[in-house]
Order: sequence, then structure tokens, then C-alpha cells
Amino acid sequence: MNRRTPARRRRAARDLLFALLGLALAGAAWLAMAWLMQRLQALRCPKDTFFWASGQVSTALQIVPLFLPALGIGFLAADWAAASIPGGPDLFNQSSKPGARASERRQLVKFSLIALLLTAPISVSASFC
Repeated sequence: MNRRTPARRRRAARDLLFALLGLALAGAAWLAMAWLMQRLQALRCPKDTFFWASGQVSTALQIVPLFLPALGIGFLAADWAAASIPGGPDLFNQSSKPGARASERRQLVKFSLIALLLTAPISVSASFC
């Protein structure tokens, strides 16, 4: 039995907790973006016209592509939530490099923006079908 096994288990538990928090916040962001997309659709045409005239493919193309930017937003929000807890950054993000957290956060923001720029036109154009 290795002496580091309990430390690895604690780290795995922390990583799992952070992943669950990130996925929960990503789900909330995805629901919010889907709701906003449906409100945009409701502004364009009457309430039941879109669902009557178009099939489920259009609705799926409106909502499913928004998952990628929501994933980035959720993990960014989880990182901010962990940073707001006293001792949270040390508990959840134990990197050896001093500037690694800022770099990781920039990469996450960049991923979210690129994913949003790629998927928003798909969702908006699907609302016109």
C-alpha cells in the first residue's frame, strides 16, 4: 500500500465535486440560453406557429448547439464560485505553477466565446426554418 493513496483519493473526490458543480452550472446556463432562444423565436412569430410549422429538427438545432458554450460558462462559473469560498482556490485547484490559474481561466473564456460564436449562428438560423 502506497502512502499517497489517501491523498489521491481526496484529490479524486475534490475533482469529482468540482466536476459536478461545473456540470450543474453548465446545465443551468444551457437552460437559460435555450429559454432566451425560445423568447427570440416568440418575438419573431406567434407562440405555436414555429412548433406547428417546423419539425423537431429545427427545435433541436436551436437548443443542442448551445451546449458547448454553456459547458464553458458552467465551468467558468464553478471556478469563480470556488474562488469566492475562503480556501477554495487551494482546495480545488492545486497547480504547481503560480500563474496557471489565470492562464486556465483565459483559456476557458476563450473556449466559451469561440464556441458561442460558432454555435449561435446555427441556433439563430434554425429559428428561421
